[in-house]
Amino acid sequence: SITTLIGAAHSDGNYLQSSWYQVFKCISHLEKLKVVGQENSERPDKEKSARNPFRSQKSDIMTAESMGLQLDVQSIEKVYKTSANLSSTAIIDYVKYLGEVACEEIIGGPPTTFSLSKLVMIVHANLGRNR
Repeated sequence: SITTLIGAAHSDGNYLQSSWYQVFKCISHLEKLKVVGQENSERPDKEKSARNPFRSQKSDIMTAESMGLQLDVQSIEKVYKTSANLSSTAIIDYVKYLGEVACEEIIGGPPTTFSLSKLVMIVHANLGRNR
């Protein structure tokens, strides 16, 4: 499932085209789960329930922890670090869809900058590319 999607990004990145959107959207959701899990593990129980009484905080933590156990952080980081190896046409789709997900993260509430920071990272990694 998620591991397969990340694996496809590694092995078939030059051919993903618009599917990069789904890859980045999935990674973005995983990052949000991770943040929710970290926030919830740091807050006292009263503060958690006061923040959002309709949400099951325990299930959020368990989900974030179980997802974290299933995924290798280096595998996700590799999606960004190896962007310089993509073809000249694939990098266009890659940047386009990473930018779209970054915009959605900023516009949606609460705003996050995870994908935006990754966009900056890959731009830096690809500065030496021929145009």
